[in-house]
Amino acid sequence: YNSSKNLIVCALLIGAEVILLDVVVAQEILSRYLVPLTIAAMLATILYDEEVGLTLSVSLGMLVGVLSGFKLDIAFVTIISGTVACFSVRKVRHRHEFYRPIIYLCLTYAGSVYIIESLKLTPVPELWQHVSLSVINGFLSPILTIGLLSLFETGFGLTTDVTLLELSDLNLPLLKRLALEAPGTYQHSIMIGTLAEDAAEAIGANSLLARVGSYYHDIGKMLKPEYFVENQIGAENKHEKLAPTMSALILESHIKEGVDLALKHNLPKSIIDFITGHHGTGVMTYFYEKAKEEMGDDVDVKDFQYPGPNPRSKEVAIVMLADSVEAASRTLDDPKPSRIRSLTHTIFMNKLDSGLLENSDLTLRDIKKIEDSFVRVLTAFFHRRIRYPEQKEIEV
Repeated sequence: YNSSKNLIVCALLIGAEVILLDVVVAQEILSRYLVPLTIAAMLATILYDEEVGLTLSVSLGMLVGVLSGFKLDIAFVTIISGTVACFSVRKVRHRHEFYRPIIYLCLTYAGSVYIIESLKLTPVPELWQHVSLSVINGFLSPILTIGLLSLFETGFGLTTDVTLLELSDLNLPLLKRLALEAPGTYQHSIMIGTLAEDAAEAIGANSLLARVGSYYHDIGKMLKPEYFVENQIGAENKHEKLAPTMSALILESHIKEGVDLALKHNLPKSIIDFITGHHGTGVMTYFYEKAKEEMGDDVDVKDFQYPGPNPRSKEVAIVMLADSVEAASRTLDDPKPSRIRSLTHTIFMNKLDSGLLENSDLTLRDIKKIEDSFVRVLTAFFHRRIRYPEQKEIEV
């Protein structure tokens, strides 16, 4: 209710369905059961969630019942079929999975229309006409939903799980370029994706969004990969010859350059939020302290802050925490579970104390679950196989 954009989407869905029903009823076109009233419920469920879809379905059912002369038949069929439609598409992540709602809707329409028309003592030929047309409606509605989905995503800047799965393909040009030009950053992003996905599942957040956002959060680094430590394998650290303020500008630039790349490749806003928010307004502590050593305490901390904004969703906040924890964990000489937990807890407390998580809606309970998830995943990642005495080196 705080988003005008979302309210406009709901209003459009309801308005379009009501107008369509009015045209069919007024012109006496075949049967009112041919009106695809479940499209609104399916679109709302895919774009938002099943709670919004169910609310829209029930509201629309009562509304069309009143507008068609207080007839309970169309209201009953709309609510029943809309409810089934919501639950049949709530876990759809691939476009080919729309065969399931097609089957469910055809059966639901046929059964509900047959029952309601039989109770009305409708003549048999007319009854079967209504049933047949309702089955056609059940077949066509999911197909029309697929076509309209892209229009709503593009027109209103919404991102569905279907789109996120397409963006998670590691063979996409942008991710392949990241792997080739900044391999260290690429591996870092994949690992963050694993951490973020597991943590998001633990607190009931959108795990797919967290994983995909992790893949793209550092794409801006591919333009100057040699200035980021994960890509400096065995190479000289270029920051040693630069002033701290210049180093800070280079680090900050990967945010703007990442946004530019994202816009160029038409990435949705929900993914761009990870690029701008995974550092928030955090301070580049290393270069800030280095500048204080060289120039004294007159250094302005704002010169060493990322532009932000701070995370405004749980998923972006999780990626922010995963980014810091994953990078810091690589510096551990002996990554025992106790040391990993201590490091993770320290980083979490620093993020909390600095106020970077204030707008993320994370609770203390969520943060504890995320911490446990990170420790579990990192412990498994750093686990080393025991070398048994009988194992020998194999010379090639």
